[in-house]
Amino acid sequence: MDEYLQSVADVILQHPLAFGHVLAALDFSVSPHKEKCHHREIFRPADTQALLAVINGRYLPNSVLASASSTDIQAAETIALLADRPSKDGNATAYVCQNFTCHAPVTMPEELTNLL
Repeated sequence: MDEYLQSVADVILQHPLAFGHVLAALDFSVSPHKEKCHHREIFRPADTQALLAVINGRYLPNSVLASASSTDIQAAETIALLADRPSKDGNATAYVCQNFTCHAPVTMPEELTNLL
């Protein structure tokens, strides 16, 4: 990456606004990634919204969010981040993972805040 950036350094200096996406892609490629997985029960929309509000209320670059109802079997089968991550005790549940390793699932907004 250093060689690439050095080769276009003059152009970046002349036209910095043109390289925002390149720099974002570079940041994404070299930074650690976090995955947020969220299963929600269709009977508890307030709990789901509370967990999503924690995630959506922060700037979380280099993050991926996958969300589906726990009754949506197709989503769990087709979205790899949701596989083998069920809801906890029938509650809206969030998993925070980094480098393919997940913390224990959480159901409370305060717990999710601490993980992020």
